[in-house]
Amino acid sequence: MLNGDAIGEKFYSDGKRIALRFPDFPDLTKCYQCGKYFWLDTAERHVKTVGQNRIDTFTPERIEEVRFLTIDEYFEALSIMIPKKKSMEKFIRLKIWWAYNDTVRDIESVYASFWNDERWKSNLEIFIGLLDPFDINELIMMAEMNRNLGDFSKCLEILNYIEDDQVTWLKKRFVAECNKQNSIVFEVEKNIII
Repeated sequence: MLNGDAIGEKFYSDGKRIALRFPDFPDLTKCYQCGKYFWLDTAERHVKTVGQNRIDTFTPERIEEVRFLTIDEYFEALSIMIPKKKSMEKFIRLKIWWAYNDTVRDIESVYASFWNDERWKSNLEIFIGLLDPFDINELIMMAEMNRNLGDFSKCLEILNYIEDDQVTWLKKRFVAECNKQNSIVFEVEKNIII
């Protein structure tokens, strides 16, 4: 990863970055043996509760067994774990949002099959309520979530609160997508991080 570069990097309107040379790695996963969800940074403590005979389960030699969760597993983790910190809940809800968007991210699609999924809608509505309206990045996320929900006027209203010249280009893209009544995630200019 230290030798990686930005060749082939893609940035999306929901803030996700996909870069082959900078692969994403799960922070939250599920033990393939006991079925418990856990944060990777607490893996040692988790393994000790499983038993000493499995302590090597999450060592670097076996790290390939750590995987990303599915949408259903993220929802299950959210209900089972009941995040103790707001940041944990925000993280899980972000991963759910991105997982739904991943289903249309790589295909030229004008229809997202999850639009009628109440869990998808509820996740976004709850997530919006967790975001900080004084943080520019989270304000952009709020605008994008409202656009995804099809509330283009709310998206535009939120964008009007943002007075930072560094994101004027991004605001213009969001306005253009709202004018087209497009609620699907879209790729933004390369080499720009939201």
